[in-house]
Amino acid sequence: MFTNPKMILRALKVVTYTVLGWEMPIINHDRYILEQKIIAYFVERKEFTKVLFVGCGSYTKHYEKWFEKKEYWTIDINPMKKNYGAKKHITGSMSDLNLHFKDNDLDLIICNLLRNTFRRRRLSNEIKA
Repeated sequence: MFTNPKMILRALKVVTYTVLGWEMPIINHDRYILEQKIIAYFVERKEFTKVLFVGCGSYTKHYEKWFEKKEYWTIDINPMKKNYGAKKHITGSMSDLNLHFKDNDLDLIICNLLRNTFRRRRLSNEIKA
């Protein structure tokens, strides 16, 4: 399963940090924009009171602290990611949000999954079209 030494070290770090309850943010330009610009903007806005964050990981666990004055939900299709989710966490697909929320129930949905789904070049071409 894990043959790459870097992957083994990363997995051990994730497990250790998770067990100890330590934050493990990802430090790169994309996360900087998401966390310091986009999330920071919505945290400060009072009109966004009910927030759903799509996709959980060791690097998103600390987001709940940022949204502590809001009703913060997380959703992830992988049941193993529940440990990284909010207190109000849903294990399921975002295509089934209607099973969990009424129409117009959420003020904000943050979904930062496109980078993982598409290559950056292809995505930027699709956005330009």
